[in-house]
Amino acid sequence: MSDTPAPVANYDEYERKRRDLEQLRACRTDMAAAIAEHIDWLLEMEANGHLRSAEDMAREPFGIAEANARAREPIHHDPGTDPVTGRFDPTQVSWNALANLLEHEPEQGREVWLKIKAEARQELATGVRAADALQGPIDSRRPWQRAQFLAIVDSLTRDLQPRGALEALMIQRMASTLELCLMWQKLAIERHELEEWQAESKKREELGEMTPRQRERSRYLYGYLPPRLSKAEAIEQAFLMGDRYERAFLRLVREFRNARRMFAALIVAEGGTVNVSDGPQQVNIDARSNAKPRGKQRADRGTSISDNRR
Repeated sequence: MSDTPAPVANYDEYERKRRDLEQLRACRTDMAAAIAEHIDWLLEMEANGHLRSAEDMAREPFGIAEANARAREPIHHDPGTDPVTGRFDPTQVSWNALANLLEHEPEQGREVWLKIKAEARQELATGVRAADALQGPIDSRRPWQRAQFLAIVDSLTRDLQPRGALEALMIQRMASTLELCLMWQKLAIERHELEEWQAESKKREELGEMTPRQRERSRYLYGYLPPRLSKAEAIEQAFLMGDRYERAFLRLVREFRNARRMFAALIVAEGGTVNVSDGPQQVNIDARSNAKPRGKQRADRGTSISDNRR
C-alpha cells in the first residue's frame, strides 16, 4: 500500500469557501455602517419618546453608549429563517443582523454568509437572476413569464453548449435581449392595434383621488405610471426599442462566436502547407518540412513556421 496521501477531492469547494470568507471580511465597512445606522435610529426613537416610557426616560439617561450597547445585544432568532416553515430566505438577512451574529456567534454567522453565497450562485446559474431583472412589479409577475424566459435560455444552451461560466452568462444575456425584443415588438402591435394605453386615463383619475399612502401602495403593486406620450410617439418608441434589442441580440451572438474562434485550436494531422492570415501577418505552416524518419514516434513530428510580414 502506498503512503502517498490522496489528493484533496474537494479542493475547488475549499477554494470557493476560502474566497467567500475573504469577501465577507471585505464587507466590514457595510456591517459597521449598518450598526451605526441602527444606533442613530435608536437615538431618534428615544428623542421622540417612542423607545422607552416617560418614567424610564426621567430615571435613566440614554446616550450614544446606551444606544451602542442596545444595538449590539444578541438577536434571538436566526436571520433569514422563517420561524414557521424553517425556510431560509437570503433576501431577508440585513447587514446589521449578520454583523450581530458574527459578533456573538461567529461560526453561525459565517455559515449564514456561506448559505447566502450558495443561494446567489444557484440563482445566477439557473438564470433566475436574469429573469428577475426583466420582470415588473410584484403584482404583475407570473410563473408563465418566468417559464418563457427560461425556455429561451434552455434553447440557446442546448444549441450553443457553453464551455464555461463566461459563455453561460453570455447566453443569459442573449436571452435577456431577445426577451426584451419580443416584449417591445408585442407592445408596439398592442399600441398600434388595440390602443390599450388609452384606458390609463381612468387610472390617472383614480390616482389623483388617492391619499399619498394609497398611491404608494398602488405604485408598489402595479408600478409607476410614467408621463404620457402622444399616440404617434408611443408607437414609434415601441418599434425603436424592439429594433434596439434585436440589434443587441445579434451583436451578442456575433461576440459569442468570435470568442469561440479566439480560443479554437487548429490541428493539422497530414498534408502540405497551411496559410493562416491575421491582418497584415501571415503564418505558413508546413507539416512535411521537418518530417522524421518512420522509426521515430508519430508524436515527434515537427512543423516549421515562417512569419512573413507584408
